[in-house]
Amino acid sequence: GIRNSLSDDAAVLTALETPRPTRLVQVPLTEFAGTLEQEYAIQVAIDHRALLDAGLDVETIEFSCDYKSAPLRSNLPRLLRQHDLACVVDHEVLVVTTTDRASTFLETQAYPIADLLSAGIDADESPAQHAGKLEAALSASVDALSWDHNGGNSHMTFAAPWNLLVVSATAPTQRKIAATLDQLREARRRQTEQNLAPTEVPAVEDPIELRVFAIPAATDAAIDANSDAAEEVARLVLDLVPETRSTPATSAAASAVATEAPYLRVAANRLVVRHRRSVLAKVESLLKQLESPSTPPAR
Repeated sequence: GIRNSLSDDAAVLTALETPRPTRLVQVPLTEFAGTLEQEYAIQVAIDHRALLDAGLDVETIEFSCDYKSAPLRSNLPRLLRQHDLACVVDHEVLVVTTTDRASTFLETQAYPIADLLSAGIDADESPAQHAGKLEAALSASVDALSWDHNGGNSHMTFAAPWNLLVVSATAPTQRKIAATLDQLREARRRQTEQNLAPTEVPAVEDPIELRVFAIPAATDAAIDANSDAAEEVARLVLDLVPETRSTPATSAAASAVATEAPYLRVAANRLVVRHRRSVLAKVESLLKQLESPSTPPAR
């Protein structure tokens, strides 16, 4: 395998991103290679040894196609597959070779990973430590035996000043690395959405409502004859339903529903309560218990 210099290969990589249509009619491989050199201002080499070993005659290989405008990195591999060929970038040269030989070449790619180093990671660790964990995870999950620490030729390193993960590996491995990084970003995005989702929606699930309760008739026998029945019931409610003693926190949405703060008031022989629906249910349950003196409310 050959480890490439990213800066050396920049011109060829730029050419591969250039969109152009590709139209050929029985064009020999050697002529096509020359055309690429002229049109894209890059060096193109044919791996004669690899083609010979595969039983292919360079002089008889011809191409025909009519491809719409697209980056050369898309059209060229598609074209070369007509003869089980592939291309790799090696030391500023675009090399046409067999698919088997291409699988042994190492390409160098730089992946920006600043976003993966900043989200949801221990603040006590440095970016280099974060990147080290990411490298370990990638090398363990993507073609594990191909990495140099496991006896292979592939290699990755963290370029700290630019927050780049620089990976030298075969094209198939590079595609897996890119896909894995995309999966990590998607997982982070979903986690962020979950963390930002509201944990409470009181205005929808437990809205503030106004209820008027009648004072239970049986209450007079259970309270001091010198006390007002309604006032006694109000004190019991405040004592046995603690939520009525304070005003609950309301969200902006809840404020749109309720124009006043929750309250408990006595009006003649009625108990007027404005509170959350769940609290009103407790008040109602308590008052039903008070209707029967033999069933005291549970504290």
